[in-house]
Amino acid sequence: PGLIDAHNHPSWNSFPTLMFHKFPAGHRDEWAGWQEYSDWKKKRGEVRKYSSVDDSKKDTITKFGEVLELMGGCVIIQGQSNDNKEHAHPDVMLYNVEQFPSRVFADIFPWKMDSGERSDLQQKLAGGAVNAAVIHLCEGPDATSHAQFTTWKNWGLLTKETAIIHGTSLTSNDFADMAAVGAKLIWSPMSNIKLFDQTANAMLAAQLGVNVGISPDWTPSGCYNLLEELGYAWHLNQTKFGSYFTAKQMCDMVSLNNAISCGIDNRYGKIAVGYNAGLCVISGDLNDPYMSLINARPKDIKLTIINGTPRYGDASLIEAIGATGETVNIWGTTKMLNIAFDHPFLNYSQETFATIRNNLRTAHGTLNTTCTSGYLDSDELQFLDLDLLQKGPDNVPPFVGDADNPILSPANGAQFITDDPATMMFFTNGFWDNLTRSSDLIHKEIAIVPDSDPSTVQMIIATDLANTPANKTVSFTPEFDGVDTNYVFRFITADEDANATTTLFTNTKFTVIPEPMSGIWIVGMLGWWIVGITRRQASK
Repeated sequence: PGLIDAHNHPSWNSFPTLMFHKFPAGHRDEWAGWQEYSDWKKKRGEVRKYSSVDDSKKDTITKFGEVLELMGGCVIIQGQSNDNKEHAHPDVMLYNVEQFPSRVFADIFPWKMDSGERSDLQQKLAGGAVNAAVIHLCEGPDATSHAQFTTWKNWGLLTKETAIIHGTSLTSNDFADMAAVGAKLIWSPMSNIKLFDQTANAMLAAQLGVNVGISPDWTPSGCYNLLEELGYAWHLNQTKFGSYFTAKQMCDMVSLNNAISCGIDNRYGKIAVGYNAGLCVISGDLNDPYMSLINARPKDIKLTIINGTPRYGDASLIEAIGATGETVNIWGTTKMLNIAFDHPFLNYSQETFATIRNNLRTAHGTLNTTCTSGYLDSDELQFLDLDLLQKGPDNVPPFVGDADNPILSPANGAQFITDDPATMMFFTNGFWDNLTRSSDLIHKEIAIVPDSDPSTVQMIIATDLANTPANKTVSFTPEFDGVDTNYVFRFITADEDANATTTLFTNTKFTVIPEPMSGIWIVGMLGWWIVGITRRQASK
């Protein structure tokens, strides 16, 4: 069946991964209070207001975010933040789970509800007007985060309709309470790792009987589509949970389980008579379809069909069904998108993907890294274009910070002395990745190179060094001199699986001077010179 994204914020999804300078945070309001985040939001505001984007009217960023999921076989998305029902209409791309029609209550800050809001929700739950309360709760591992669960429970709102997004700090007792009433967990592992360096214990939740779904959150900290998030969840299943989940169970987490969390499992999450004609067709091994889905990426999607209409896939298949559209290249594979059409009353249904993409690319191109915190990098502000989507396996190179300049010491213009012990200290959060955590990156090589000829290695000072705070200081002894040459440090950094590397030439320049002659050595040499002169004069 077509995949279901039960937790996203597509109106933010023209930006790639944001690496916070102060990472990790303890709870959601901590990272949201950092100046760096405020700076970044201002840059997003510039993109939204750009004339051809006009996001408040056209939902350009949301449309792009929905295309990213459409390319991943997704037919439903949660998180539409615009009240404009026109864009959320099911005739325009993905079905928005909160609207047309919906019995879903969604809230990002449910622990802040006042008594009137809580009473209204309780009445709607009791009367059946709401059959799913999809709420952000316990986002982060600390006590502040965990207190939100206690608050929600004490309000009497922990019911079978509750679907908790994140749940990073939930314990075995909490999961037992959830299972007892039929509450659900929507797991966003990549976003949890990128923001908090911890994630919810999805295995424990499942063991205690909680329905668990998987969704990516948003592109600034989560994966760029549901397929990538499923792939990362499978990685954690192997490395963190001892392969507890089967491939089929994990595939259910992006389809049926998410349908259950959103209260739409009577129409979605299965291929069955009476269910919505939303389908995801992939290429792969017929004898192992579930692993084929876990390994699939947008280039492997043959068809995404929404409400019986083909919206993305192979042109030959889309045209065979009687539809057409525009072509797009995904890592050398030509696909077709069928998202633009004339509608009798939807004014903004006509824009093609090419138009949406070009408008956003132009808007992002106007951004600069000037900001109050001084921590924004050009890699964080670039447009999330299709070359940043995984080809499968992950082939996107790690990101590096130009504003952060990862060298903490030495200072620019420093001098090292030949054959004297020295150190270089770097900022590990100046390196980050689209998929893995910062600490999972590996510096395959750190070398000293001439600034004027960076392809020439003067000296290698470290190899296969994990990008962890424990390794931030590198000791070395320069075995050369170059008083007239400016040198820089060169990093060659690989992601966790060494599928892609990035080369960084740092901004910090330094020289290496010969060992200066000591005073004793000079006096000694002077004495021998005087003795020599005296002897020559005596011999005359």
